[in-house]
Amino acid sequence: MELARRLRGVTGDIPTQVNVVPPEYQVGDTHAFNLLHMAPPGEAGEVPPRLLEIQATIRLVTPHAYFYFEDGLDVAQEDIEEAGRVFEEVIYPTVVGNFGRERSPGIDNDPRVTILHAALEGAGGYFSDLDCFPRAVSPSSNEREMVYIDLPSLRPGGLLYTGVLAHELQHLVQWSNDPSEELWVNEGLSEVAAGLVREGSSMGRAFLDAPDTQLNTWDPQGENAVHYGAADLFLGYVAQRVEGAEKLTSLVAEPQDGFDGVTAFLAAHGVAADSFDLFADWLIANLLDLPDSGVYGYEVFEADVEPQISLDGTASGAETVSQFGADYIEIDIGAAEATFTFD
Repeated sequence: MELARRLRGVTGDIPTQVNVVPPEYQVGDTHAFNLLHMAPPGEAGEVPPRLLEIQATIRLVTPHAYFYFEDGLDVAQEDIEEAGRVFEEVIYPTVVGNFGRERSPGIDNDPRVTILHAALEGAGGYFSDLDCFPRAVSPSSNEREMVYIDLPSLRPGGLLYTGVLAHELQHLVQWSNDPSEELWVNEGLSEVAAGLVREGSSMGRAFLDAPDTQLNTWDPQGENAVHYGAADLFLGYVAQRVEGAEKLTSLVAEPQDGFDGVTAFLAAHGVAADSFDLFADWLIANLLDLPDSGVYGYEVFEADVEPQISLDGTASGAETVSQFGADYIEIDIGAAEATFTFD
């Protein structure tokens, strides 16, 4: 709000809610939305997103959500009903129970979240914090707590849909509790949320195939499957070390961010290791995957990272490794003794 006054010259009182009376939207109501039309796959970073205005109609109202669908898109009502059931019975209680609550009633003075299904082109879904501000601050705001789901690529109520919706809902929860959290933690928690509702990591394998990937960074060109996988596995491992994903609510709300926030979270739950110690343990777990050890393995994921470099007893060489990444080196010396040195 203060930035809007300083940078955009906004004067007077800025409302924290745009509806004095809570709205009572019903099935059949149609509203206009500003929609971010993403770049096509493979063109991220080259083609800038475009802002479009679309019309969308409510097809279902549940206790916690409005299900809007862009006008002109064909979707079966039975799929919409299934999406509503899955949201209320699986997605919403899982995200709220493990990560926390969204702001409610929020900017729109409405306890329901808006889920807008539309043709997004270059994304399966997204959350925009700009929607959580009034238009006096953010001119393109839809002035709702909401998430966006790509309808053509995701069948409402299906397994992929369920994971993406949980992922985006966690972003809304994260912003509501700690909007300054670092991107890699936020995305990792959203992938953990997706894994909880669909029972498994979808991108962890991408990271294990490329472990020399910096954990706490992101690719500005959008080629991020490996980064999603790294953050997912690490934050899932963090949850395992504190013995319960439900404890992640305090990580979401932790005012410190990034590795500092993880360290504070671990201390609050009685784990003596800091985030850097935990990172080292995690690298070993990715190689050994010994779940019975309590430290060097996963309880719900099978890790099988392969060494990228093999050396015999007389080999030498020069390699580089990313900060907060790993190179796994296999040394084949049989039963002999050897000395390993590195700079």
